[in-house]
Amino acid sequence: MAPTTSETTRALRSHSNMPQATRTPQQLFYYLKDRILQANGPDYLEMEGIPPATGHLVARSLSEDGDVERKSVIMGYNSITQTFSVNMPNGLHNCCLSWATEQHKDAFMQGFFAPGEARHVRLCGTDRFDNFLPPYTASYKEPDAFIINPASGSPLPSIVTESGYSESVRKLYDHKDLWLQGGAPHVNVVILLKWYKRIRNRIAGWVELHRRGVGVPLRITLFPAPPSGTPPQHLTLFRSDLYPGGVVPAGRNANDAWEWSIDILREHARDAMRREGLVPV
Repeated sequence: MAPTTSETTRALRSHSNMPQATRTPQQLFYYLKDRILQANGPDYLEMEGIPPATGHLVARSLSEDGDVERKSVIMGYNSITQTFSVNMPNGLHNCCLSWATEQHKDAFMQGFFAPGEARHVRLCGTDRFDNFLPPYTASYKEPDAFIINPASGSPLPSIVTESGYSESVRKLYDHKDLWLQGGAPHVNVVILLKWYKRIRNRIAGWVELHRRGVGVPLRITLFPAPPSGTPPQHLTLFRSDLYPGGVVPAGRNANDAWEWSIDILREHARDAMRREGLVPV
């Protein structure tokens, strides 16, 4: 009988003296674990050419390792690009979660959501997802922030936020494709944030909103910030974005707009930069 996934995952952690001539799952597991545990502060590691069976198994195994979990890493494996990434992020990378948390809280306070709807719009930080559709079946992803609808029984989020400080734009778009294609029909919107470190610790950046079925994303420049007096900028989510397949509860308007403030995102980003000795361009 073939070993179960959990049995195979445990086996990865049971032997450390493995031959180095080829990259076995055990070798990759211990190599990545050592790199994670040795990291002192923010770091980013990316490996390409990892076969799907190995990438998925190692991601699951690392996610269940107590030593790795205490390091608060964000891992991902994309079975199409065969790329494994390990991110130990800084505060600027993570500011998307504090921004989303404030928008979520304000929506309840302003009456966009009824009290009983909290179970439909649960905002969470990093969590583990590996139940994607082909050809992304063997992929594994931990988003930076997401909204999931547990009452619907959906296995995946409806809205996902991915931040990129060390990652390239191409990698962010790979994340977006994984969610919108591999996460169909559950994932409706992916929000991307990209940060660029310039000379003298100066930071530029933008945010994009990608919606299922819409070809051209909305992009807003974060830094350089617009001149004083510019009208407030927002990303607009619709009530239908919150529900798998866009099907809202009876009596609710699918086109109700939920505005996410870009000015507040800039505030969260500036706070994170200040703590890390960075400044906006």
